[in-house]
Amino acid sequence: EYEQAIAAFEEASEIDPKNPESYIGIAKVYKAQNNYEEATNTLNIAIEYVDKKDASQIKTALKETSREQKEYEDIQKENEAAAFKSELSELVSQYGIFNDKQSAIVDDSSIEWLDPQGVMSANVMDFDNDGASEMLVFYSKPCTQDETMYSIMMDMYEFQNGVAELADSTIALGYVYASESASYGDSGMLCKDQGVDVGYCYNIANVNGENLILCQDEEICSLYCDGVYLEYWAMAYNGTKFQYRFDYAQNGPGSDGFEYYGYEFKDGDVSNKKLCYSQYDDPSSDGSGYAKALTEYFKQYGVSTDV
Repeated sequence: EYEQAIAAFEEASEIDPKNPESYIGIAKVYKAQNNYEEATNTLNIAIEYVDKKDASQIKTALKETSREQKEYEDIQKENEAAAFKSELSELVSQYGIFNDKQSAIVDDSSIEWLDPQGVMSANVMDFDNDGASEMLVFYSKPCTQDETMYSIMMDMYEFQNGVAELADSTIALGYVYASESASYGDSGMLCKDQGVDVGYCYNIANVNGENLILCQDEEICSLYCDGVYLEYWAMAYNGTKFQYRFDYAQNGPGSDGFEYYGYEFKDGDVSNKKLCYSQYDDPSSDGSGYAKALTEYFKQYGVSTDV
């Protein structure tokens, strides 16, 4: 129906290019489809063809189109905010809100002191630079394999057809940790009798025109052994799914003989792996060699560090 109407008006404009009603008619059809960009383009073209005495009619139509577009976009933003808020409320209702200030001193590894479940954060912005906003949510929930363990999840929602639809969901782990977890079927980072000090944080930064989700996982196994695990990585949302961009991780937990590797990715798959730092080859005794290697690694991607 819309296509037929546009075709009819276009035919009329070809017969009489100076007739403003043809262009205004085409613009009205586009506006009926909420396609204000094409409506504006059509009216701008019309100004080049119509007589000067009719130009004011086209300019008036342009002003009306601009006003209607703003009203439409304002309503869309309100609906989008309401949809995202509704989805976030459902997650909070299901999992609660995570308390990141929890701590305890225990002398028995079986003591349950941590409430590991809950929504951690939510960010709304245009992650994939497509002109529309998405909502990124971090939260912790029971693992599928072992419900005594809890995974930190990251979900991305798109506003489509008037509702917030889940576009992609993944466990918020670095590439190395995720690969190792897949091999032994455990992706849990938290549990009620937590015996590992976990420092997990993320930031969002625009790097070379792309919005990156920069993550950091620091774990100290102080209750059971003297062990440390560190991993830093970046992910991006490409409009349909999350993909790794780069990763910097040690080859395994421990407190001596650290080696850190850098991973590069293409279309989400590893394209290169290289040794960035080895404690065996570091002549410094104050950790400055590690800090320098970490800084240099992220610098190549345009990301600054504070170590």
